[in-house]
This record gives sequence, structure tokens and C-alpha cells, in this order.
Amino acid sequence: MKKSLLYRTFFVLVGNFLFVLGVALFVLPYDLLTGGVAGITILLKPFIPNLDENLTITIINTLFFIAGFLFLGKEFAMQTGLSALCYPVMLYFVNSQGWHIEIDPILASVYSGLLCGGGIGIVIRQGGSTGGMDIPPLIVSKYTGIKPSTTILVTDTLSVLAGAWIYGLPAVLLGLVSVYVSSMSIDKALSANNGIQAMEVRIISHAYQDISREVHTKLDRGSTVVPVIGGYKQEERVMLLVVVYPNQYDELLSIINKYDEKAFVIVNETKDVHGEGFTYTTGRI
Repeated sequence: MKKSLLYRTFFVLVGNFLFVLGVALFVLPYDLLTGGVAGITILLKPFIPNLDENLTITIINTLFFIAGFLFLGKEFAMQTGLSALCYPVMLYFVNSQGWHIEIDPILASVYSGLLCGGGIGIVIRQGGSTGGMDIPPLIVSKYTGIKPSTTILVTDTLSVLAGAWIYGLPAVLLGLVSVYVSSMSIDKALSANNGIQAMEVRIISHAYQDISREVHTKLDRGSTVVPVIGGYKQEERVMLLVVVYPNQYDELLSIINKYDEKAFVIVNETKDVHGEGFTYTTGRI
């Protein structure tokens, strides 16, 4: 459990730092119309003289953090809390270094999408969030099953289009490039699985009831209890069958290890899933 916590904490920090680099090096210096809280900040600049970008981002992130706590639960808020603390600190640090990259605006939009999207995806894959505008897509995903990357693409696109009458068409076209690249980066970071839609996990453990309960309450996924017989000792056992999204797999392993570190776990990558919780949303599988 300690190793798992350190592993997840490390990648949450890495993801946040990549996200901060994308914002500090490309989004803010080039006034890129992009998604996320940084994009909202860019939209507000023409209306608020001497806008403090760091402070504005911190305030908006705090508001979305509260929304995440209300809709996604206490545990999600605890996991996001690390990002909520380290993101503004990292942003102030990077901005204070005076780092600047002279680059074509088109390349700036591409690299902002790669860094921001990759960072967000890495953090979400650990069961957390960078805060800000990726929280609403996670709320939508919880209640509809729609992939976060899809919802982020839609909301970010709308955010970019909202700036058309302020910054003009060329800025919108640059922003759409950043949004598209960011969405693809999030999708790759979340799956890294060549089109795999879900993970089929078979668990043989004496603690199957505890594991099943947390799968239902924490992951909001269903489970199936299957009676099995061991081939060597001919003992009757119970196997738990669970299907989760790829970004939920690490958290599922943490739940299993919490109750039984010696559990026998079989994992299959699944390219297509139909049924409750996946192709429609009422009930559980």
C-alpha cells in the first residue's frame, strides 16, 4: 500500500508539473485560446485591467475543487487536494524563473496541448484530478459513462469559440489546434492501450465481499460473484468478476491490495463492452 501511494503521488506530481509547463511556457505567454482554467483566464484579460493570472487561476481552481468535493466525493477531493496545493505553487515557481521560449504560435499551440493534455491524463489515470476544468468532465463521466477526454474536447472547444469575437478567427484556429492535441494526449495517457475500452478483472480472494463492496461504493462499478473449484485441492472458492475503465484499474488494484495482498488476479484487456454502466447508464453490471 505504501509503494502504491508513493507511486500514485509521484505521477500526480509529474502530471501537474507537465500541465504547469504547458500553461506557463505556452498558454499564458502567447495568450492562447485554449481550454481549462488558463483558457478562461485568457478570455477574462480584455475585461479586467492588470489581471493577476496566477491569482485568477487559483481562485477558479478552488471553486471547481469545491464542486468536485460535492459531486465526486470526499475521497476524490482528498486525491485532488494534492494537485490543488501543488499546482499553484508550481505555477508561481515556473513563472518566477522567467523561462521563455521563442517559438512559432502554431508550435506553441501544439506543445501546449501535448503538455497540458498529457499532464491531465497522467493525473486522472491515478484516480485524481488537476482540478479546474477537468472536474466537470469527470462529473459528467461519473453519471453518464462518457469518456473524460470526449467531454473535455467539447467544453474546451466551446471555451475557444467564446473568444472568437474578442481575439478574432486566427486566435480561434490556433486554440482549436491546442484543444484537439490536448484531447488526444489525454486519451493516450488514460488508455495507452491501443483502443481498449475496459479492463476485465477476475479476482480470487477470501476478502471478495470487502473488495466487492468498495468496487460498488468507490468505483461505482458492479461485480459478479462466480463459484469456482481449485484444480489442485478441489476446494470450492469464489471468484469476483469486475469490469472497469482503464483509468479505474490502478484504484481497483489498490482496493484489492488493501484487503488481500496475496489475491490471485487475472486481467484481460477488452476492446468493447455493452450493458449497464457502459453503453447505457442505469444500474450496474
